[in-house]
Amino acid sequence: MDDIPESLDEAAKMDGCSHIDILWRIIVPLSLPGITVAGFYTFILSWNDFLFVSILSQTAATRTLPFGLQLFPSQNTVAWELLLTAATVAMIPVVVFFAIVQRWVVGGLASGGMKGA
Repeated sequence: MDDIPESLDEAAKMDGCSHIDILWRIIVPLSLPGITVAGFYTFILSWNDFLFVSILSQTAATRTLPFGLQLFPSQNTVAWELLLTAATVAMIPVVVFFAIVQRWVVGGLASGGMKGA
């Protein structure tokens, strides 16, 4: 948000926008790619957080899918077909979410890498 020029704020004030209008009509749309990248990164980190869930999870209702994958291997055998199917199902929400926000993620990564633009 530091890269958004203050001249846009001043121009909006001259046009009669209030502070809330400036925020919602100018600042949020221009910073949407960066907000999307931060949100996507947070989603991926929370989705794959194994240690936090393994310590705090008390019941099966509070376990996440990636944590549940470690329950598939039994003591003597591993049902690989079930484990790989479950891993594929656990990846689907992440892939769908990325497909939805891909345009903003790419825009946020590209705008974050430019200096002075």
